[in-house]
Amino acid sequence: MTTRSSRAGALLIPLLLLLTVAAALVGMAATGALAPATLVPASPLVTWGLPVTRALHHLGLLLAIGAGGTAVLLLPGPGRREVTTLDPLRRRTVRLGAVGALLWTVAALALIPLGGLESTGADPDRNVWDLAMGGDLGRLQMGVAVFAAASALAYAIARSTVLACWGLAFAGVGVGALGLAGHAGASLDHINAVNAMALHLVAVSVWAGGLLVIALLARRMPEQTLAVTIRRFSPWALAAVVSLAISGVVSAVIRLSSWSDLLTTGYGRVVLVKALGLLVLSVFGALQRRRLGDRVRFRHLAFTEGLVMAVVIGASIALGRSAPPVPQEIPAVGDLRVMSLVGFLPPEQEFGPLTMFTAFQPDWISLVLAVAMAGAYLIGAMRLARRGDHWQWHRTLAFLAGCLAFAWVLNGGAAAWGKFRFDAHMIQHMAMMMIVPPLWVLGAPVTLLSRAMPRARTARAGSGNGCWRRCTPGTPGPCPPRRWRE
Repeated sequence: MTTRSSRAGALLIPLLLLLTVAAALVGMAATGALAPATLVPASPLVTWGLPVTRALHHLGLLLAIGAGGTAVLLLPGPGRREVTTLDPLRRRTVRLGAVGALLWTVAALALIPLGGLESTGADPDRNVWDLAMGGDLGRLQMGVAVFAAASALAYAIARSTVLACWGLAFAGVGVGALGLAGHAGASLDHINAVNAMALHLVAVSVWAGGLLVIALLARRMPEQTLAVTIRRFSPWALAAVVSLAISGVVSAVIRLSSWSDLLTTGYGRVVLVKALGLLVLSVFGALQRRRLGDRVRFRHLAFTEGLVMAVVIGASIALGRSAPPVPQEIPAVGDLRVMSLVGFLPPEQEFGPLTMFTAFQPDWISLVLAVAMAGAYLIGAMRLARRGDHWQWHRTLAFLAGCLAFAWVLNGGAAAWGKFRFDAHMIQHMAMMMIVPPLWVLGAPVTLLSRAMPRARTARAGSGNGCWRRCTPGTPGPCPPRRWRE
């Protein structure tokens, strides 16, 4: 590790942070969010402090998710005997996650009084903390801070990968809870907005967090360790890109009245910049996948990706502080009175046994999930068929029926009426517990996965002691006669 690379690593995070804040301020200026409000003028601390605090919040979030995922899922090892300890590199990664989760906790707590101050304007006599905690957003932000703190504690005291897994789990729950905040929680299309935002946040945390942590630790990794880590990260990044594209389209459709809003409104132009940034990042990711494990190529592309990612995250902060072209507030007049009270419009059809199967109220993320699970299962079954292995047709039929039932529970008549009628709501509950899981179990997806995935080549080392030695390409000397481990 050279002095020059150490200095570059130390300057990476401040540079990305400044670029994120600058992009957020430029985006807010484009949407008019920096203009003073006429009814309740905001304090300058809110106008300028919220983007900075959110940038720190997102940085801590990315480090918490990225470090936990890298330590638990990406770094090579540990073996069964080393699972109760942390090697030096994995220990450093987990401690980096603890620092990120602690920063996330502090920033999440700081957002609570800033939100209360935004509600009071420049009035210094109001208790901004009590005002913020009296609303749903303040309590939600406190819940996120609690999960971030639990993640920081688990990472800090971790002496094994087990506690590191708990830290990653707490951080994941905190990220998912953030989907209820902002415009998503108050959207007209509440379910799709919240699901799309939660998927969006999880995907960007996996992609940007993993990339940031690997870039920070790359100079401390041996060549082979870096190559394995990048190779393992690549499919996660690809899945994150697809998830970002899907959730971004759903969110844009909810908040934009037409495609022309992308060019005619400030909000749409920021969305367009964010979409173009995602496209550029996808191209960089494809270039990296061509030469996995190349340290110089990864360093250059990761730095460029980091700069573009900082601009994209800054644009996201600006969108969160800006009013979309489609108003997200519901006037309690006429037919919208029911929607203003419960947050949803009832179906147009009359409730009955037939409409339970004919009504359709799309939850796009659950539909995509159902299609993805069914598609992955069929790919695995076809892989076995091409290899000449037998797979029972009734297992495939049962799993596909489970995916269809899953889609119906969350998109059919039970979902449409379940928000208004207790009987329909209980049909949802019972179908999700008593119909969908048994069908999936009958499909034996884990068995299919274990048989369809490429087997690791392993060879028995020793005579009858049950130990296995992995033979990898590039291992000096020929591998002994090998057998497949089931």
